[in-house]
Amino acid sequence: MTDLRKDYPDVPLAPPTPVEQQQCAYCAGTGWRETHIDDRGLGHGDRCVHCGGRGIVWVEVDHV
Repeated sequence: MTDLRKDYPDVPLAPPTPVEQQQCAYCAGTGWRETHIDDRGLGHGDRCVHCGGRGIVWVEVDHV
């Protein structure tokens, strides 16, 4: 297996970007988004496409 630090010492390696899990802003962490309310007042929805229905997303943490 190739070891980048050993085999290619001249290539600069960027440090990993720190990430954390946060609540999805599009579905408020529920995993579902309301699409419409019908004439009878019933709400209809689908799985949130931004978080895949999990309610959490990975975001990069800015360096302070």
